[in-house]
Amino acid sequence: MLPGELFHPGSVAVVGASRNPGKVGHGVFANLVQAGFQGKIHGVNPGGGELFGRTLYPSIEAIPGSVDLGVFVVPPTAILETIPRLAAKGMRAAIVISAGFKEIGGTGVALERSLREAATSAR
Repeated sequence: MLPGELFHPGSVAVVGASRNPGKVGHGVFANLVQAGFQGKIHGVNPGGGELFGRTLYPSIEAIPGSVDLGVFVVPPTAILETIPRLAAKGMRAAIVISAGFKEIGGTGVALERSLREAATSAR
């Protein structure tokens, strides 16, 4: 059974939100804002700043309050290190939008296994 946070989150953190319109992180953040998502939308970008009138936080730890759903639009290794940090903010569900896992074989298979382990231990 999937947690309600996946389908009805009260807050979402987009890790890898970007001010660059050519980046996937920009599109994901834009879709949430422009579709009228009623919950809190937190963008995470090391450069901080603002996007669509919303704050981009320079780190997960800078996000005020808790987060229900994490959307990861960063390279695989960055996902592995940020899952536990976002779980500490209350995240119970995640969406990973990234390449470089099982589909590339070899090291990608190991990274995908590590992702599963990180997600399981973060519960």
